[in-house]
Amino acid sequence: NPDLKQSYSHFISGRYTFINTQKGQSLFANIFLQGTQDYISNATYVASADSVIQQGIVLKAGSQFTKPVNLDGYKSIRSFLTYSLPVKFIKSNINLNAGFAYSKLPGLINNVKTNTDNFIYNAGVVIASNISENIDFNISYSANFNNARSSASQQQNNRYVNQAVGIQLNLLSKNGWFVQNDISNQMYSGLSDGFNQNFL
Repeated sequence: NPDLKQSYSHFISGRYTFINTQKGQSLFANIFLQGTQDYISNATYVASADSVIQQGIVLKAGSQFTKPVNLDGYKSIRSFLTYSLPVKFIKSNINLNAGFAYSKLPGLINNVKTNTDNFIYNAGVVIASNISENIDFNISYSANFNNARSSASQQQNNRYVNQAVGIQLNLLSKNGWFVQNDISNQMYSGLSDGFNQNFL
């Protein structure tokens, strides 16, 4: 597309940090906002009959042609929060985190403007040992919920969940032997057939 223009993005972000060294607590919060002018997206054309397109190229009926175009309307917001504190009775630190992301993606299908709204929610927890230099373990869990909605067709809507679990164990003996073991599990659900996976 020789008429493609330069896109311009505008960003604004904020951050908040709180640390209590006496209690071993900390809190971090972030937010990011973005807007883009002349966002470079895709224009898709599906020919209902044989059609002549640019430079005398014939697009057969049922064929699809895609080219980059400038479209306004791209927006994005992302936020993330994490909080950590010690838990004395298990001699460990716990970290809790959560986040949210939203993006609006403009598109063009057969000269009709479309928008795809993507929503992502995530949360997780990490337990990290603070027992001694000889015993170290980490246990983690996170979940991401993805939801995409298209104004073009409900068939293009997509919802799925990605979960991850991990355990790491390190043992160091006083005479120098070191033992390490890791195990992780990834789970995908809500995708189309053949893409849902659950593996160690």
